Amino acid sequence: MAERGRMARSRRMAANRRSMTNTPSTPSNRRTRAQAQRNRVAASRPAPQKSEYRTRLDALNEADKKRRAANRAAAEKARATNKAAATKARRKPATTAAKPMAKRSKFGVGSAKTVMHRGKRLANVSAEQLKKTGLTLRQYMNKWNKTGSRPR
Repeated sequence: MAERGRMARSRRMAANRRSMTNTPSTPSNRRTRAQAQRNRVAASRPAPQKSEYRTRLDALNEADKKRRAANRAAAEKARATNKAAATKARRKPATTAAKPMAKRSKFGVGSAKTVMHRGKRLANVSAEQLKKTGLTLRQYMNKWNKTGSRPR
């Protein structure tokens, strides 16, 4: 039967400690001991010094932070005193020349029999031309194909 109480617990802990010190020297155990030794040695060394590069980089970063803060303060001051002065100080964007619009083809004009309209090829005939001739769209196109000129 297992012992109970505070004394029994301390006996068990002492037995565990004894068993740990008498452990055989297995490869995994050797590795953990060597690692512990390396950790002890590393802890006793002084903290590594910053490299010259790192020191210069930190100094540049600090100078950059100060410059940005000064610029921010100057901008806030300009905004507070006069908004008009702040807008003049800003660079105006370069104006770009407007692109010429693509030439839109009209229905019923030109010698082409079809025109592109919203991505579709449609017959180059206006409703007025169809009314004037009294032909349907099919009749108009057939006559145009046959004679080679627009029907009158």
